[in-house]
Amino acid sequence: MGPEDTSQRQSHGYVLDVPYTWSFFHYQSPILLSYVAWLNGRSAPDPRASFTHVDLGCGNGVTTNLLAAAYPHARFYGIDFNADHIVNAQKIADDANLDNATFIEASFDELDRFDLPQFDYITTHGVYSWVSAEVRAQVDAVIDKMLKPGGLVYLCYNTLPGAASLVPLWKMMQFYSRGADGDIQTRASAAVDAINEMRNAKGRFFRENPTVESFFDRMMARDPRYLVHEFSNANYEPLYFTDVAQNFGAMDLDFAGTAKIYRNNPRNYLSSKHRALLETAQTREEWESRASFLRNESFRLDVFQRRASSSVDQVQPIRGLQDMYVGEVRKVSDQAGDIEAGRRNIDPNDEVIRALIEIAGPGQFTIGELQEHPELKRFGFDVVYKTVHDLIAAEFFQPLLSPYATEVTFPDTIYRMPDAVNMTMARRILVSEGKIYFSSPISGSAMRLNFTNGLLACLTHENRLADVPHLFAKALSKTGEENGYRFVSRKDAQSSVWREKKIDAFMRRYLPRLIRLNILSPA
Repeated sequence: MGPEDTSQRQSHGYVLDVPYTWSFFHYQSPILLSYVAWLNGRSAPDPRASFTHVDLGCGNGVTTNLLAAAYPHARFYGIDFNADHIVNAQKIADDANLDNATFIEASFDELDRFDLPQFDYITTHGVYSWVSAEVRAQVDAVIDKMLKPGGLVYLCYNTLPGAASLVPLWKMMQFYSRGADGDIQTRASAAVDAINEMRNAKGRFFRENPTVESFFDRMMARDPRYLVHEFSNANYEPLYFTDVAQNFGAMDLDFAGTAKIYRNNPRNYLSSKHRALLETAQTREEWESRASFLRNESFRLDVFQRRASSSVDQVQPIRGLQDMYVGEVRKVSDQAGDIEAGRRNIDPNDEVIRALIEIAGPGQFTIGELQEHPELKRFGFDVVYKTVHDLIAAEFFQPLLSPYATEVTFPDTIYRMPDAVNMTMARRILVSEGKIYFSSPISGSAMRLNFTNGLLACLTHENRLADVPHLFAKALSKTGEENGYRFVSRKDAQSSVWREKKIDAFMRRYLPRLIRLNILSPA
């Protein structure tokens, strides 16, 4: 790519000189997207069969690479016009020997130059609201041309009316950034400091917009690179759901649900009074438009589907859900109080909940098998079905591609990470980012761990469990010197009591999950 091309891309106003954060977005996983479609009564691609998946604006390729490892039977593409992003993404794929991940450095209007397939899944995270109308039209054109009949689109974007109050915040970020010295990251940080002074001075804008103040607090705690990509672009345009839906409708795409699972059940996010106000809606799109307005939504994670004839090979919703394995992702016993599915509270002591956790928690049954299970049949087919989806909405259960692996934990057991991408990713981001994501072929997604638990998981690779405490102390000493104790204080790292506490928590809570998800397996 020559200088002229780079200049043209920069003219779109999107930041190119600061790479994005290294993050995995599970909303883009094929099993979750097909689950959303099935949950809303629609046919969908089968994530267990061969398929194609593209991430428009893939960043450093974390999501694409981890998904490629989880679905070796599928083909993944990552598109980004930031050269550093593509170099980083390709390096991970090469080091992990991933032969089903392809990364392309190109703007969206350049994709005609590449031999790309039609896609079952098209995803774009953190792009649509942060680019010009011209680039947004290019995204639409890619979707219109490359999405298969029956294929699914995942789209995240800032939404009106809720995000309207963020536009002045973005404008002030732009204003202060232009007046500061240094590189773009330094200018963004200076802008945040200047706006914070206005907030601390009880500026009327903050006083009359308390949600903005809350958002600003969260923003100040984020990675500086996030601030740059969130508020330093020349474009920031929150959109009404109704406009997005009409635009996609013109391309024969219908709203198929939301990747925020609890949001697919109106009882989880709307009061009975508000639901009554929506009863006269003639279409799902009209319902969603009204609901978005009632809730003053500022962010959406929408799933759209291209219309297809009945002859298109898709998994029907009933079969898709009944054939899907589910398993516990976190323990209800760790929950203080009721289970929360959005705004709705669920009693964890409910008889059906307790039975499902005991029987379905180990992740050995499909939803259809649970409905026919001798110990669950007495509750009724529909009750079991509804409760399983409530537990998924509350993020206590998760959809699975296949059953959980059997847990084996003995002091002399030696484990290894069968997917090379996991250790490759750990070497690249654990120390620099203070977190790690591990790909799982069982969940078809990835598991996030903080620095200490990620380090312990890596130390478990090809070592006896009995040796992990010694290796942990040694690694903390070395790692602490390298990272300036950004994630673990020197005092904690040198405390045997602190280390024992962390190791105990890892062995009890995280190691079993890593084994169940086949992230770690006996050597």
